[in-house]
Amino acid sequence: MLIINADDLGMNRQSTDRIIAACDRRLITSATAMVFMLDTARAAGLVSSTDIGVGLHLNFTMPFSGPCRNAKLHEHHGKLMRFFLSWRYCRYLYNPSIRKSVHYCFNVQLDEFLRVFDKQPTHIDGHHDIHLAANVVFGGVLPNGAKLRKFRDFDNKNGIFDAFCRSRMADYLNNRFVTTDLLYSIEPLNDTSPARKICKAKSKNVELMVHPGMKEQDAYMNTDNYLQCINGVPKGSYADLSGKHHALR
Repeated sequence: MLIINADDLGMNRQSTDRIIAACDRRLITSATAMVFMLDTARAAGLVSSTDIGVGLHLNFTMPFSGPCRNAKLHEHHGKLMRFFLSWRYCRYLYNPSIRKSVHYCFNVQLDEFLRVFDKQPTHIDGHHDIHLAANVVFGGVLPNGAKLRKFRDFDNKNGIFDAFCRSRMADYLNNRFVTTDLLYSIEPLNDTSPARKICKAKSKNVELMVHPGMKEQDAYMNTDNYLQCINGVPKGSYADLSGKHHALR
């Protein structure tokens, strides 16, 4: 099964409009939404008339651009941004000093998702893959059985330390959470790379991560080549993944 998930729903008007357009053309099967952003409320209204699954795009690394008068949230969120943007590998290190902030920011974002979208998220992923930070994975933030995006499958380009950390966490993720077998980005955009990744969905559960808000990706997704690739495999969303799904709230 192929899950084509569009990230950044609600981040801004352009991302939302392109995701909704992709949904209308059956170019995606799933999306993940950001809360407390400029276009969150409008995005929730637009996506409510579609049949795609919508998950929570957890954000600990980007300032909130939408209306939010919760001073406590801004304080904790600012602390997380300073930590996670300070060093590329800090997400792999469990930091007790941010434990309270991680739990608080996750719970407030989840509550806002439930309020605005009026339903449970189909799954969790994160801006800059922050949902895979050690403080989230090992910190008791998510219940066993939650549906979660896994690490991306690609040739490692970030060094031995990054590969080591990913490999140490992979088994834990697979044993505790419900994930796809494989996760790929749609990039690089050429005649063979997306097709080679998509065809694996004939025998495995594959998530193809896309960002229609990015001009180049949106243009490629509207080509005949892309349509031919996705039409040859069974498609679904995280709601269709086998495994008992635990409500997050």
